[in-house]
Amino acid sequence: MNQSDASRPDRQTADRERLRRLATGIAGLLATFSGSVAAAALWIGDRPGFLVALGFAMLFTLPSCLVGWLIAQPGGGRAAGSVVRPLTAVVVRILPPLAALGLLTGDRAAPLRAAGAGSMIVGFYLAMLATDILLHIIMNRSHTVR
Repeated sequence: MNQSDASRPDRQTADRERLRRLATGIAGLLATFSGSVAAAALWIGDRPGFLVALGFAMLFTLPSCLVGWLIAQPGGGRAAGSVVRPLTAVVVRILPPLAALGLLTGDRAAPLRAAGAGSMIVGFYLAMLATDILLHIIMNRSHTVR
């Protein structure tokens, strides 16, 4: 039995743990997003054009937050990756919602603004960001900075 065979169970355990962390994080983010959508529907769901505004807000916030979560996950590699991954995740998380808010400033976006798209983008982003931060704190308690 060579050394690579002996380390295989450890690698498989680490891979399973990484997959569990990813799935738990994605499930937590999706649950938060679902709750945010339900709150938006209760709060401003009676406005004309609500469903279009909801789709617009979802288009710019949900994918960016999920991809940001995936990018920010700790992994092996060099110390530079420990800095680059979180910074990249921040950029991926924040640029699409900011771009969407910029799009809402145009004259043609008046119906979306009136339907509450801007409020939904901000609310969804903040809820997802808070959940992301809590998930990182809870899941990374045992990891130390090297």
